[in-house]
Amino acid sequence: MVVVGGAVVVVVVGGAVVVVVVGGAVVVLLEELWWWSCGGGGCWRSCSCDSFVGGAVVVVVVGGAVVVVVVGGAVVVVVVGGAVVVVVVGGAVVVVVVGGAVVVVVVGGAVVVVVVGGAVVVVVVGGAVVVVVVGGAVVVVVVGGAVVVVVVGGAVVVVVVGGAVVVVVVGGAVVVVVVGGAVVVVVVGGAVVVVVVSTA
Repeated sequence: MVVVGGAVVVVVVGGAVVVVVVGGAVVVLLEELWWWSCGGGGCWRSCSCDSFVGGAVVVVVVGGAVVVVVVGGAVVVVVVGGAVVVVVVGGAVVVVVVGGAVVVVVVGGAVVVVVVGGAVVVVVVGGAVVVVVVGGAVVVVVVGGAVVVVVVGGAVVVVVVGGAVVVVVVGGAVVVVVVGGAVVVVVVGGAVVVVVVSTA
C-alpha cells in the first residue's frame, strides 16, 4: 500500500480493505473496525455493536470528526473538515454540502435544490425545472414543461403560459404580447405599433 497526502485513502465495502485512514488517524480493516467502533477492550464481533450493520463500516472518525458512515453498503454521511460532503439514503444523494453551502439535494432521483454561494441555482421537482436563480435574480421558472417566467437583470424577458407567449418585456417596455397564437399588442418605445385580433 502506498499512501500520499494522508486523509482517507481507501474505503471498500464488500472487499478486503474496508477503511484506511492515514495522518494521525485510524488505519483499520473490518475486524479491527468492529473492535474500534465498540470502544475497544477486545470487543470484536461478539459485542453488541454487531446490531449496527451486518459486516459494513459503521463509523470512521478522524480527529473527532466523522469521515465515513456506511450502512448496508451505502454511504450515509461523509464529513470533511466539519462540513457534510455527501449524504446518501437508499442509493440516492440526498444532500451534498461544500463549504457550508448546500450544493445538491436529490430526492427520488430528481434534483430538488442546487445552491452555490448561498443562491439557489436550480430547483427541479418531478423532472422539470421549477426555478433557476443566478445572482439573486430568477432566470427561468418552468411548470409542467412550459416556461412561465424568464427574468434577466431584474426585468421580465419572457412569460409563457400553455405554450403561448403572453408577455415579452425588454428594458421595461412591452415588446410583444401574444395570446392563442395571434398577436394582440406589439409595443415599441412606449407606442403601440401593431394590434392584431384574430377572428379565426
